[in-house]
This record gives sequence, C-alpha cells and structure tokens, in this order.
Amino acid sequence: MLIVNKKLSIYLIYCLLPFVMFKNVAADTEQYRLKALTNLEALSENAKNKNLPLLLIFTTHDCPFCERVKDDYIRPMLISGEYKNKVIIREVPLNSYNYYQTKTQDKVPAKQLARHFKVPFYPVIIFTDSEYCELSERIIGFNTPSLYGGRIDMAIDESISKLNTNQNRFCGIN
Repeated sequence: MLIVNKKLSIYLIYCLLPFVMFKNVAADTEQYRLKALTNLEALSENAKNKNLPLLLIFTTHDCPFCERVKDDYIRPMLISGEYKNKVIIREVPLNSYNYYQTKTQDKVPAKQLARHFKVPFYPVIIFTDSEYCELSERIIGFNTPSLYGGRIDMAIDESISKLNTNQNRFCGIN
C-alpha cells in the first residue's frame, strides 16, 4: 500500500507540476510583455507624469530584423527590470491596419505616423520626450549586433540627460 501511495504521489507531482509552473511563467511573461503603442496622448501623459524618456521601436509584421531586435535586446531589457525607472518602452507596429490616437485627431493611420517620424525602413528606435521631441540619435536598421545593446544604453543615458533641455532637433505630433 505504501509503494502504491508513493507512486501515486510521484505521478501526481509530475502531472500537476507543469501546470503550476506554466501558470507562473504566463503571469511573469504578461508582466514583462513588450506593449504596443495605441494612444499617443496617453503615452505622452504617462511619460510626462513619470518624467521619463520614451523608447519607441518602429516595426512591421514581416520584418525578421525587427523580431531579432525585440527578442535579443528589447524584451531582455523589460525582463531585467533595470530600465523600469529609466525609460518607457513601446513598440509602434506600422502595419496598414493600425491607427494611433493623438491630441488633435481621432486616429492617425500608421503610414502617416511613419512619414511624420521619417521612418525609412524597419526597425527604427527613436528616443523622445513626452512631446515626441527626439532626445538622442535614432538607431536605424539592425547592424553590428555586438554593439547594438551598447548603442541603446548610450542613447537612453543621453535621453535622460537631455530630458529637461530644449536641445531637440525634431518635435511634436499633430
């Protein structure tokens, strides 16, 4: 009888353990998920209230380099927790069916937003303040993987130091 109970206990542990572990992983994954931008006005208010710069990564659905940047650099930044109080990170998916809410217009099409920010191709990482004024040199495309993370960190540090100055070269969203 003791052997049967022991085997049954081991069997139940092996059957139930993955479900318990998966629930925790799913909760953790949701907490550190890369959020897509939908409302420019709300994001602006959030950045202003927290006095943090914005890291906006412009992507498109059929871009393998975009996925690589998100998987190898952006998601690890979110998971580490080191950037939580340094920068607000949002993905800006520029697919034809996306629209973005602004102050002066109800919805701006994704292509218009890409033209406004002069996004030539994908991925592009832009560092801005709450008024969408660029604070640091943008990172266009994906090259030199060994230096890419350092470029992001340097741009974040530069954005933080310039956050309260007017040394911006491009401002605003209408």
